Amino acid sequence: MRKLAIIGATGYIGSQLLNHLNTHFLVTALTRNNTPFAATQANCLYKKLSECEDQFDVIINTSYSLHVDKATIKKENVLMSLAIKKMAHFETHIIHLSSLAVFGFGLDREIQASALKNKNDYNYVQSKLEMENLLLSIFNSKQLSIVRLGNVWGPENNSWTQPIADALTWQLPVMPIHTSFSNITFIQNTVSYIHFVIKSGERKLFHHLAEFSALTWGEVIESVSIALNRKAPFIEALPPYPKSLLAEFQLVLNEENSIKALKKIKNGRFTSACFIKILNNLANISNRNSSSPSKGSYTIDPVFYWVLTCNTEFKNEVLPEWKPIVSFNNAMALTNEWLSTAGYNL
Repeated sequence: MRKLAIIGATGYIGSQLLNHLNTHFLVTALTRNNTPFAATQANCLYKKLSECEDQFDVIINTSYSLHVDKATIKKENVLMSLAIKKMAHFETHIIHLSSLAVFGFGLDREIQASALKNKNDYNYVQSKLEMENLLLSIFNSKQLSIVRLGNVWGPENNSWTQPIADALTWQLPVMPIHTSFSNITFIQNTVSYIHFVIKSGERKLFHHLAEFSALTWGEVIESVSIALNRKAPFIEALPPYPKSLLAEFQLVLNEENSIKALKKIKNGRFTSACFIKILNNLANISNRNSSSPSKGSYTIDPVFYWVLTCNTEFKNEVLPEWKPIVSFNNAMALTNEWLSTAGYNL
C-alpha cells in the first residue's frame, strides 16, 4: 500500500481528506503542534511534523503560516517547505492545496494557471503565495501539483457556511445587491478531485478547482435563507477594498482612531511594506485609548464582504476526465441537513 502524508490533518479540508483516503492508502496525519485529537481512524498514524523521519509516496499539504507578523510568516513557511522536502523521495507526488486568494481577496489580479510573483498583500494572501513559490523553488513539475481551491463550502465549514448562517440568524447584511460570483467548491468534490489527481498519475502543475464558480452568492445565500426561514438583508454600505497604495493610505487617513489607523498600516495590503522598522515599534502601543464596541454590536470581517461582492469568476482549470460527484442541489441539501442538525433552524 502506498504511503501518504496529510499535513494539517486536523483542519477542515485535512480531516475530510483523512476520512476518505485512509481506506485507500497507509495514511500518516501530520500536525505542526501536539494538537490533541482522537486517533480513531483505521489505517492511520499520527505524528508531529517536526519529529517525522519517514518518506512518503504522496504528500498532501494543507498548511501554511497563519502568523500576523510577515517576517514570521516567511520563516514558518520556509521551515514547512523544508520539512516537506525532507519527507519526499525523488518520485514523491507533492499536492499543495493553495487558494484563489493568491489573486487578491477581490480577485483584482489577473487569474492565470501559472506561477505568480511574490507581492506584498494581506497576511493570508501573502502567506499562500509565498508558500506556492517556496515549493516551486524546491520541486520540479514532475513532482509538484498546486491546487488552488475556490471558496470551500460544506457542512461545518467555518469560512463561508457558518458565517453566512450566523449572519442570517442575526439578520446581518449578507446578500449582495449586484450579481457576484460565488466561486465555490463543495468539500466532497474537493476531496474527490484530490483523490482523482493522485490516482491519475498525471502531474499537471497548476489546478484551479471551483466547480460551482458561475453560481452567484445570491443563489447560495437564498438556499440557506429558505432552510433557516430567514430573509437575507442586502449589503448596502460596502467596506472599501484597496487596489492601490494610494487607496490604502486614504483608508488610514479616514480612520479617526489612531490605534486602529496604525493597525491598518501594519497589517495592510500595501502599506505594511513601508516603514517596517517604525511599524514594528508602534505595534506595541497599548490599546487602552481605543473605544470599546457598543453594546450588542456585531462585526463581520471586511474580507467576508469583499468575497461576497467579487464580480470576477474563478473558472475551473482541472483534469478533463474528472467530474464532480455532488451536484449543487445535493450539496445544498447536505448543507441544509447539517444546519438543521446543528440547531440553526430551531
